Amino acid sequence: QACFKGNEEMVKMLLEIGADADIRYHDQGYTPLMFAALAGKPKICQILLDAGASTHVENSIGKTAGEMAAFVGQYECVSVINAHIGVEDVNKILHPQGEKSEKIYPNELVDFIHRLTRTHLFHPVRLIFDVVGDGIIWENREKTVWTVDRLFEKQLRTKEPNEVMSVKLWIVLYTLREMLQFVDKHIKAESSKKEEKKSENEGEDLKKKFALDFAKTLLNDQPEYLVRHNEELFIRRAIVSFPYKQSMLWQSLNQSFKTVEFGSPPPAFIILCNALLGHRFVQTSKFCRTCSIPSAKKRCPKCKIYYCSIECQRFDWPFHKKCCEKLEKRQEMLRYFFLQKLYPILDLFTKIYFFVINQWFNLFYLFKQKTKVEWNNEELASPFLFISAKKAAEKIRNKEISSEQLISAYISRIRRVQPLINAVVAERYEKALEEAKNVDNYLANLDEQSEEYKNLEQSKPLLGVPFSNKNNMDVKGFVSVAGYAPFVNNPPAEKDCDVVERMPVSGALIVKYNAKLGPNKNQK
Repeated sequence: QACFKGNEEMVKMLLEIGADADIRYHDQGYTPLMFAALAGKPKICQILLDAGASTHVENSIGKTAGEMAAFVGQYECVSVINAHIGVEDVNKILHPQGEKSEKIYPNELVDFIHRLTRTHLFHPVRLIFDVVGDGIIWENREKTVWTVDRLFEKQLRTKEPNEVMSVKLWIVLYTLREMLQFVDKHIKAESSKKEEKKSENEGEDLKKKFALDFAKTLLNDQPEYLVRHNEELFIRRAIVSFPYKQSMLWQSLNQSFKTVEFGSPPPAFIILCNALLGHRFVQTSKFCRTCSIPSAKKRCPKCKIYYCSIECQRFDWPFHKKCCEKLEKRQEMLRYFFLQKLYPILDLFTKIYFFVINQWFNLFYLFKQKTKVEWNNEELASPFLFISAKKAAEKIRNKEISSEQLISAYISRIRRVQPLINAVVAERYEKALEEAKNVDNYLANLDEQSEEYKNLEQSKPLLGVPFSNKNNMDVKGFVSVAGYAPFVNNPPAEKDCDVVERMPVSGALIVKYNAKLGPNKNQK
């Protein structure tokens, strides 16, 4: 019950008083580890594993704790279980003959190495934080590195090699070596500047300072970077230097890195997590920007980047403050990209939605009396309303019809259908008729043998032809409402938009301003 409910204090107390972490008395064969995994409690899973809970026990349906966690989508619990190394494995390497070993190392060192290697949290900065938080490594650095190296070698030199564990331990080992090398280099440089002897505490503080400086070097960021270059280079070099090139996992990882150009997303650490912990784990995790803990909950209020703690946010602040604005814009682009990916689903949903709505309206109007404006004899006999714009312009140029006649015929028809469909938002009938008369006068006074007349088809292809436009396009003197009634009180447009401006240049005449969505009764 304590494991399933996530009560860490109760679990620790029960283990301290002698409770079995691997008890198997449940009717269906469920263990405490299975309950913690099903409930999605990675910390309790870690506590139980450290207390000796077995990862290989199966329940009545033949499933282990890791398989049960994967089945219900608790991918961090899966990673904790699969990445675990027991404290006894560390102890066997440090003390191969048990209590009779030549040198007995303190339990603190065993626990420290176990903390470094047992977990799925293997980001270099996270490892450095663990080293700095426990100063025991400075007294036993060679033995610590050697022990991690032995654990790493053990993963592949067995009958059942564990490639995932070997790559994880290699990252831990590589980070320790590079960090210690960095610290030694700077300690040596510091010693050459100041010859006076330092106390032991001062020396240890200096080592911690340089270790944190190494972490800051990895976290160095610039606004123009898509990924952190130093961290990217560190991870890539670590993978390239992996000694067992015959490993299928290494070959797959190496190929993945080759397909991603340096400096481009996704970051190398995310590619590594995809390979070691699984694609679903990466998809469902919120990684801390500093130490990459996958369950980060705090966020930068501006760019919404995740952090696991205030300490991590403060540690990253010198770099983050330079990049926050850029990251904010990048997050907006990612949201837009997500919507692009989501578009096919939304498009399908929209089509289904409007299909249902259309069918409903079709059924509604099936029983509703239809109203329409019939063509009268005068309109049917008119040669103006059934010809194309190109043909109408040609007839006007050839003086077979006048622009005034054409405009008048269109205005007459518009006035007849307007009471029914209410499509006209604003009209300029009188001005259009006046402009049509000017076109007719212009043609009457134009010499048909002149170059100007001969070039009319190219220079003014729509001369004297009426046109209307939707009210989402600006027309000088009219209010553009885009079909939204509250915009009616907006000030009129001061100039024509580019599209409308080109129409009069080609000789066309604006007659009216239509509702944006065509037939519409909402503009009354």
